[in-house]
Amino acid sequence: MTARKILCLGDLHLGVRPSRLHAAVDPEAASVAAAWRRAVDFAVQERVGLVLLSGDVVDRANRFFEGFGRLEEGVRRLTEAGIEVCAVAGNHDFDVLPRLVAAVGAERCHLLGAGGRWERWTWRDPDGTPLLHVDGWSFPEKNVREDPVARYDLAPPGDDALVLGLVHGDLGVPASTNAPLARASLERAGPAAWLLGHVHKPELFELAGGRWALYPGSPQPCDPTEQGPHGAWLLELEGGRLGRPTPVPLATVRWETLEVDLSQVDEAETAEDRIARAAREAAAELAASGPGAPEWLLLRAVLTGRTGAFRDLPGLARRLEQDDPLELAAGDGRARLVEVRIAARPAVELASLARGEGPPALLAELLLALERSPPEPVAAGIDGELLARVEARLAEVHAARPYADLDDAPAGPPPAAGHLADAARTLLDALLAQKEELRGPETPA
Repeated sequence: MTARKILCLGDLHLGVRPSRLHAAVDPEAASVAAAWRRAVDFAVQERVGLVLLSGDVVDRANRFFEGFGRLEEGVRRLTEAGIEVCAVAGNHDFDVLPRLVAAVGAERCHLLGAGGRWERWTWRDPDGTPLLHVDGWSFPEKNVREDPVARYDLAPPGDDALVLGLVHGDLGVPASTNAPLARASLERAGPAAWLLGHVHKPELFELAGGRWALYPGSPQPCDPTEQGPHGAWLLELEGGRLGRPTPVPLATVRWETLEVDLSQVDEAETAEDRIARAAREAAAELAASGPGAPEWLLLRAVLTGRTGAFRDLPGLARRLEQDDPLELAAGDGRARLVEVRIAARPAVELASLARGEGPPALLAELLLALERSPPEPVAAGIDGELLARVEARLAEVHAARPYADLDDAPAGPPPAAGHLADAARTLLDALLAQKEELRGPETPA
């Protein structure tokens, strides 16, 4: 039996222009519209039979006119190739997507669930035999505060074809105004699998009974927060069974954050070497990912740890971002360091600091007492009653209901001494950072 291919896309946001791209990146090639064209090309070349769109096809800020031409062009190419297109509207395009689909007027383009009702469309082979039922729901207005899947009311189809659910919503966020979805609702409802929209990070969730739910994510990252690989996902339907979704790389840009630990680093040159090494490793990893790797890997470095080179870091960051930017080969593409964020702290010798005066000395003395085994917070001036209140409050928070079902929840509350040490370090770091700011940069001799 011939396998039927389904291409899954979510959160296109046609009309959006990706932000904070480096000047060397071609903005047209990195646009959302270009990613949509690449998805259409892939569908035609791979003889896909059905394209599913899980909402926010068009961005609300650039709605009808910017989205129409791009959507129409792609849909017409797909339908002329005999490919069906099925979509639902999300919170960004609840009002405009129905108009766009009607204006496109393609016989093979279907919008499901307009007005916030569940609706079924059936994908059939040429002889009329049902291949797959798609049950969809669309946003009726911008804000939806109830779980639409909890109101799923479609009867089983009465044949052997599987049902796939298509909905835009916020999984696991009960207070969301963007159709909060509950995993339990997805598992109770009839569909064998779910294609979701709204979250731009691709993620595949396992559901009870061997079923799954997929956020395909945005096909092209629109800003640096949309990290990792992006694209579409491919499904195969064969013998009445849905295969596992597999990613289809489409994005020409990939954002990644590098955490660079500068602990025990005392020289700016050594800090620079560590940043360069982390960037080379990221570029090598991208090169090893094989075909479909993006043209550009854009890197944001976050510097952490306690370092003797702390005062040199702002100048180093400016140089790497502007004056002498780091750019490397990454397979057939390029990797470039575009941002350096300083989350490091000055190196601190607690014993020396504790011999001084003022709040930093008191905090250093407290930290030394807390680091002894066993900790001695009372000896450092912490009242025993206060310590008891901290312990009681930590136990109360640990027993709170929101944490009860976490798989990785600790067996008991954290020790009060450790909690106090974390707070003392945070406060000491803030005081020392203020002191560094008041001193200002050193003037070269």
